[in-house]
Amino acid sequence: MPTRIEDQPAEPALADGRALIELILGSEDWIHRQVERVDIQPTGDTIHRISMDLTVPVDLALPGSRGAVLVPVTLLQKGPLSCFSVVGPDEQPIPMLESAANSRLSTTFLRTLAAATYGYRLADEPFEVGLFIRDVVASDLRRGRQAVDRLRRFLQDRDGAAVDPVEAATFFSMVEVFSRCFLMVVELDERLVGRRCVVKYSYLDTRNDPHDRPRYEMSWDLEHFGVAGSYHFELLSPQLLEISSITLTDVTGTEVHLVTADLPPDGVSTAHLAVRPRARLSTAAVVVGLVPRRYGVVSQSFAATWLVVGVFAAVVAGRAVRDAVLPGATVAPAAAAILSAAGAIALTWIARTPEDRIVAAVLRRPRRHLLGAGALLILAGLYMAVPIPDPVRTAGWWAMLFAAIGIATASTRHRRRSRPDRHRRHPDGGAAGGRAGRRPAPPATDIG
Repeated sequence: MPTRIEDQPAEPALADGRALIELILGSEDWIHRQVERVDIQPTGDTIHRISMDLTVPVDLALPGSRGAVLVPVTLLQKGPLSCFSVVGPDEQPIPMLESAANSRLSTTFLRTLAAATYGYRLADEPFEVGLFIRDVVASDLRRGRQAVDRLRRFLQDRDGAAVDPVEAATFFSMVEVFSRCFLMVVELDERLVGRRCVVKYSYLDTRNDPHDRPRYEMSWDLEHFGVAGSYHFELLSPQLLEISSITLTDVTGTEVHLVTADLPPDGVSTAHLAVRPRARLSTAAVVVGLVPRRYGVVSQSFAATWLVVGVFAAVVAGRAVRDAVLPGATVAPAAAAILSAAGAIALTWIARTPEDRIVAAVLRRPRRHLLGAGALLILAGLYMAVPIPDPVRTAGWWAMLFAAIGIATASTRHRRRSRPDRHRRHPDGGAAGGRAGRRPAPPATDIG
């Protein structure tokens, strides 16, 4: 059971709370730069590698264990962390505060901020305020939201001095952040206080994006977007795919700001986007568009399907010429074997496509087009081996020709839609289109 803050001396808790307010709300003054690199795995999951360039202020250092100081470096979504690691200077692992101590520190921050906002001493805090804040920090997302609503109703109904609405909005923006996130606090050697250093951490984001569209979109909510003076997003595309667009959406109050990376028309395999957050601790979302490269199964599907159309058109035209010039002539039996072999060759392109989850999802449609073309060729070979009289036989060839045209048309539409589109832009500079598969980033209150 974590120690209750009421059981701790008021002055140390107040001093820690004030230091936390300066560290968290003034993070851009000491966390200079944040770089996030996203590596997409074959399974569709992503590994996030974040680097924080910071200088711990001497007058705001929080005492930790012997010879160490506590440093709140970022905010992470509540829930289990997979493949999590954190290292400090010299790439050496550093300790991270455990759940109970982390909850105590987060609760101290919110309680001190509430006392400063609503004009009472921490020692005179209403019991309900501390209870609701602990529920916000320690509960899951659903119970945390309920605790936020109860705290809001209690403070709004409380008699007392007039409260600045901007300060109240700032306080509740922090409460809402802590209802869905936890404060990541690490311990650094006290000799690093006042010196510039780098803290790095990484974790695995398990995803399930069942997309089957020519332009594959992945999106991430950035709860930690505004903790640094500048934010940098880097992405490496999976094999056989290229990056067609990167758009970051920053919501500040009622204003929505889009920042789009300037990418070359042909697409790239690595992309970088840099932006300065418009508000401290604001949240944002980034959407990345991925398309197939200009070589590979998409191009082969396009060429193969129209080649099949040409084969069936030649068969239909050849039958018409034969009936007019050489009535009664027959086709050599080897023709059926040739068509069946051609279908088998078309189907081999399916086996050559990697089975990485994202690549397979993006290339699912061209693989279906190849499957249809190969199946039609094999069907044609079997059709030639069966003695069917005219005019039914001629009608069958025309039906296969129209089926081949339909498959080739679908392949052409997919190839055109899977090309990077640089011309559609949002009026204020952002790319058109929304984020896919993830909830939108909640509005962020300007607390700068």
